[in-house]
Amino acid sequence: MKRSPEPWLSEGFALLRTSGEEALTVDRLCRALGKTKGSFYHHFASVEAYADALLARWEADGTQMPIDVSRKKVSPSERAKTLDEVVRGLDHAVDQAIRRWATRDARAREVLARVDARRIAYIEEIHRAAGHASPKTLAMLEYCALLGAQQLFADLASPPAREVERALRRAVRALVASSSAATRG
Repeated sequence: MKRSPEPWLSEGFALLRTSGEEALTVDRLCRALGKTKGSFYHHFASVEAYADALLARWEADGTQMPIDVSRKKVSPSERAKTLDEVVRGLDHAVDQAIRRWATRDARAREVLARVDARRIAYIEEIHRAAGHASPKTLAMLEYCALLGAQQLFADLASPPAREVERALRRAVRALVASSSAATRG
C-alpha cells in the first residue's frame, strides 16, 4: 500500500480552519491522525516543508483549479459565471485562516500575495476579453467584494450571500454600460 501525504494536508486544513496556523505542529498532526512522527517525516523533511506543501495545495485548489475549470468555457460571460460557481464552493474558512497566518509569517504572506495577484489577473483577463473598459478596476472591485463576503457570510452559497453576489453583478454590468456609453458619447 502506497502511503500518501493527503491525510496530512487534509488534517492541516482542518486545523487551520478551527485553530489557526499555531496548531500546525507535528505532535498535534500525529495525534489527530493517529500516526507517528516517523510517518510525518516520511512525507515532509521538516515542518517548513509541510507548511510549503500545505500552502502549495491551497494555491492549486483555491486558485489554479477554479481558473482551469473556468477556462474550459468559451465566452467571457460563461467563464465569469463558471468561476463564480466554483469559487462559491471553495473552503473560505481556510482562505481566511491563511490570510491571518500571512500577517505573521513571511512564507504565507508571499504565497497569499501571489494568489491574490493571480486571482485578480484572471478576473481582469475575463473583463479584458469581454471588451470592458477599466478591466483592472473591475477585477479589483470584484475581488474586494469576495474578500468582504468571506468576512460576512459563513456560506457563500447562502441566500443572503447570493443576493449580495447578484447585486454585485448588477453593479458591475451598470459600470460596464456606463463606461461603454461614456466612450461612445
